[in-house]
Amino acid sequence: MPKKQCTRCKNWKACRKLTAKTHDWCYSLFYLEGFSLNADQSICLCNRCWFYLCNEKTRTGVQSENENTNDSNAMDTSVHEDQDQDQDQDQDQDQNQNQNQDQDQDQDQDQLTIENILFSGSSHKKCVVCRDEVNTTMITMPKPARLDLLVLKRMYAPHGVRCCRKHLWNNRLLPDVKINTDNRQTPMAKLEPTVLLNLFNDLLGLLQEASTAPRLDFMDTSMSNEDYLTWTGWTKEQFEHMFMLILSHIRSSCNREARNALAMFWIKLKTNLSFRQIGSLFNISGDYENRRKVVSRSFDSIRQVLVDKLLPKHLGIGHLSRSEAIDHNTSFSNEFFGKKVTIIWDGTYFYTGKSSSHEFQRS
Repeated sequence: MPKKQCTRCKNWKACRKLTAKTHDWCYSLFYLEGFSLNADQSICLCNRCWFYLCNEKTRTGVQSENENTNDSNAMDTSVHEDQDQDQDQDQDQDQNQNQNQDQDQDQDQDQLTIENILFSGSSHKKCVVCRDEVNTTMITMPKPARLDLLVLKRMYAPHGVRCCRKHLWNNRLLPDVKINTDNRQTPMAKLEPTVLLNLFNDLLGLLQEASTAPRLDFMDTSMSNEDYLTWTGWTKEQFEHMFMLILSHIRSSCNREARNALAMFWIKLKTNLSFRQIGSLFNISGDYENRRKVVSRSFDSIRQVLVDKLLPKHLGIGHLSRSEAIDHNTSFSNEFFGKKVTIIWDGTYFYTGKSSSHEFQRS
């Protein structure tokens, strides 16, 4: 039946219509509450008022003179209707839960699990490597670094994760960096097919890039200290310090990186390989003549920078102050000449022409 206004509470939720013939006890309770109703007047009740009056009937013991099975049937019908409504709600909730579970299962089935690969998490509040809080030194981890993390550390990091600049070099992940696994959940990586396909294409691109990379590349952070000593005669730390001193005075070109240019210079001095051979080592594009020219120009530019910028700071009288020169005096100089700047001339290989025995001594 359409809902009407409740006679007792005046809300438009009444769904029960009662008469004095079947529910005279309700009229008695209405009289006790101060309502004035005629015996031939029907009343409408909402569920709330109906249950309230039923409880009042039980509490006060009001009985109906004409109470019969119709009354009980009406009450049973209303109770059954409420129970049916509750059952329908429960069924709807169960269906929604089942649908959500089915969706989750379908989503899990669509995702592919990569064995022995951990998931770094997608949080933007901490560094994906050291787990430090976000600060001004952090950047969005570039794609080459994320691929390095996958290949070197067997950990997948999605797009948008953050990391500190100190863990990167030239947008690549430093190979000796340590991954902090404290207070971090590292479940196995589950990827959707589209994400996995993009990752596969990125790895193929990385392999293609590696196939065209120089055979000897000092831009590669995985080169060991022994490799630096073998090819340049300097340790990795010494080479890095030297490169930082001249970095502002040299630039990279389309043919070679500035770091590789410095390596070409020291490889030439240490091994005396030809410019063409060095060009082949660094896989410089073009024919053998172009390789020779590129390495030759790189050698000359590095030599000029070292002579103009680095050499005056470490050799000659210009790189020392007067006090520093006095500190370099030996005890012999201080004893005979005092606390003065002392210059020692070694004339063993200086041609003076004063003795004919010098030529024999040098032979």
